[in-house]
Amino acid sequence: MYERNGERGITLLELSMVLVVIGIIMGIAIFSWMSFIEAKKVSETYSDLTSVKNCLFSKMLYSTKYPTYSDPLTAQMCANHSYSSEKEVDLCICGGRKDAWGHYIRYIDGFDASNSSLAGKDALKRPWAGITYAYSPSPESQIIDKDGKVVTKVAFVLVSFGKDGHADDPSYANMFVGDNLVGDLRVSTPCFNCTSPAHRDDLYLVVTGDEIRAFLSRR
Repeated sequence: MYERNGERGITLLELSMVLVVIGIIMGIAIFSWMSFIEAKKVSETYSDLTSVKNCLFSKMLYSTKYPTYSDPLTAQMCANHSYSSEKEVDLCICGGRKDAWGHYIRYIDGFDASNSSLAGKDALKRPWAGITYAYSPSPESQIIDKDGKVVTKVAFVLVSFGKDGHADDPSYANMFVGDNLVGDLRVSTPCFNCTSPAHRDDLYLVVTGDEIRAFLSRR
């Protein structure tokens, strides 16, 4: 402070210090707000993944078969509404919600003991309907989760590529050529733990054969 004609004033240095403090406070506030927005989008995307899963489960409830899909199924097909409404994955992904960043959710198909796709195969025995054999995912149909744990007997995986719209790891990035939305666990084992935490933004939801059978058995 300085005095002039008996009045106290603010020096340029003091004013600069006040502006610096205000800038720091605003920077912290903006960072906190952006962090809150991103956390909200992560939460919304987990909800979107669950919504697609529930859509697929509702279709399986009546067919008792693993979900089917167009080959290929692309983002362009979704945008142009040229996907098949008779294919469960097409309908639930293209006709459902995108993730919170506006990207289509991706589907990775599992495989059975004969190394064949599970798509369209019976997931539950129904002797009264003449279905006496149910297919299960192979123990080799697996992923490595974000904690480094191997999850086996995977029926399918739903994946959001997060904020950047790109897969975090080559182990599953290579499954999706161009804008294809369907991958295959026979190609490789997706690793959601192989990228450093600072570079991870993908979100996923794993569905095992046991979960599907438990759900269908309650019908």
